[in-house]
Amino acid sequence: MNSRQNYISSLPFLINHGQANWWGHPSLSQHFCEFNQEAYQDHLFDMFKVRCPETVKKSVVKRRSEFLAGRYCAQKALEELELDSPIIRIGQHREPIWPQGIMGAISHTTGLATAIVSNDPNVTGLGIDVELTVEPDTMDKIGKHIMPLENLDILHTKALLPQEVFTLIFSVKESFYKAAYPRVQRFFDFKAVNVVEFDVNERRITFKIAEKLCDTLQVGREVNGYYHRFSDDTWATLVCLD
Repeated sequence: MNSRQNYISSLPFLINHGQANWWGHPSLSQHFCEFNQEAYQDHLFDMFKVRCPETVKKSVVKRRSEFLAGRYCAQKALEELELDSPIIRIGQHREPIWPQGIMGAISHTTGLATAIVSNDPNVTGLGIDVELTVEPDTMDKIGKHIMPLENLDILHTKALLPQEVFTLIFSVKESFYKAAYPRVQRFFDFKAVNVVEFDVNERRITFKIAEKLCDTLQVGREVNGYYHRFSDDTWATLVCLD
């Protein structure tokens, strides 16, 4: 084990964590954490008072550490809404099942997890996603799948590299899927929405729905997503439906 690995293994599981307000939305409660997978141990579920389902107990360490970090963030975000010891179950497709009257979403990537929740009755869907910047060769391989309808000129946006814009378009579509799924209740892919505007000043990504998803998410409806740069190569997007 080299000196860097020794240093990483000496860090606690939760390196940095707390409330977040990446988008300044008054009715949303968000918590984030940076975590160290090298320090993961099974007893941390009890320490952080997070329930570990049997399916997760049987999974690999990466899955267990990400699940713990994400659910820890979710519980902390719910506590900010003054919900005591909330239980977040797992749905048929591994989606979180939130307490009555709550909308929420969880996301994680290497070393970072976040959760966002709301008890505002006007919020009818929430989606959040965190991603590392996609490598250019990966973008070339999967670009047509992620952006089947978009004009590729949108990738050449001032102040951001093409792979950064691509990452955010991929991420905002993931966020929209999470926000829309409670209404739609079925799988839909990336061609269901078409990004039409990318505003770096407002950090806003506007897209149109390209196929009917449900009665309230019809063809032609415009939806806004927003992004946040967490670090040089780590991004987050939010979609809040009302």
